[in-house]
Amino acid sequence: MIAYCAAVGTGPTGPFGWAGARHDGTNTIVVGGSSLDMLVNRMTGDFEKRRPFSIGMLAPPFPQVGGQVNELASVLVRLKLLAPDLRATLDVMASVETDATTILVWEAASHRAGNTTAVDLVENAASAAVTFLDDLRAGLISAANVIAPGKVSLTGTALLLSGLAMSLTAARQPTIVVSPVAHWAGPIEYV
Repeated sequence: MIAYCAAVGTGPTGPFGWAGARHDGTNTIVVGGSSLDMLVNRMTGDFEKRRPFSIGMLAPPFPQVGGQVNELASVLVRLKLLAPDLRATLDVMASVETDATTILVWEAASHRAGNTTAVDLVENAASAAVTFLDDLRAGLISAANVIAPGKVSLTGTALLLSGLAMSLTAARQPTIVVSPVAHWAGPIEYV
């Protein structure tokens, strides 16, 4: 599985960063960048090659919610246009590690300040993507990582705005939330 994470800086036209992580045996490979087009192209390529992947949205401690939701919705809309068979889910129990036609959408809570440059955002997104993969590998992605039903989900709202979800209940569906505690200190291949 490849875990992607998108991060949006503060302000309506703030910087954008993303990272994608995958385990290759004992190594963790991380790529990232500041181009929305490159993120969509990478995910479309993975979809076409039927490589399972997920996408997360990094929410800073005091998010400018509109920016994050709109950016993730934009990524999902563009991805759906290029891969019409794509489906998305917030369901932690979905078999997304083996089903390459359904992506798992998740959130990450950022506890790091400094989301001011694209490089900061790429590093924060890498930390979240690696945490998601490590938690998934360790069996820690479970009900314990899910926000309570009834609360508004940023990722559920993005699915709704993108057209990948058609019911208003998506905005209140339980969502996986990971909390990176360590900063990714490994290499990042910038693309």
